[in-house]
Amino acid sequence: RMTDSTRDKVEVEARGTVVTFAAAAGLVAGSIVVDTAVPGQTPLTCAVTDRTRVRTVPVTGDTVQVECKSKDGVLTAKKIKVKVAKVEAKGALTINVGGTITVDTVTCSVPVGMTLPAAGAFVEIKCLGTPPVLAKIEADDNDNDGDHHNHH
Repeated sequence: RMTDSTRDKVEVEARGTVVTFAAAAGLVAGSIVVDTAVPGQTPLTCAVTDRTRVRTVPVTGDTVQVECKSKDGVLTAKKIKVKVAKVEAKGALTINVGGTITVDTVTCSVPVGMTLPAAGAFVEIKCLGTPPVLAKIEADDNDNDGDHHNHH
């Protein structure tokens, strides 16, 4: 005999790309559709209510982590968290025309007012978002043995 436990608590956690997102408007629930890119799985649709915790409003194409819970037979999003795309690279700095830089195979746009090391310098960069914007750049002086650590 099957028990009716399936109706109690269905929780789904998924990570994927936002297909559509509609915020709740008053008493009308919105919805989020997430494509988990799992072969054979249909995209996950969860209702979005005024109780859904949304820190950053997702837009189509964003990578999100979504937690949904079955409430009265409807999968409802409890939490939607946008995962910011992050790329990191190390290598010689190439400064491009048009406000972008390239390190290794990664090209990022440079925020106005950010100071860059000289072209050709060996750097470590971190870029965030889609398209990637430079968040951090550090000159990596790995060829510099000027700092002698004295271990006594």
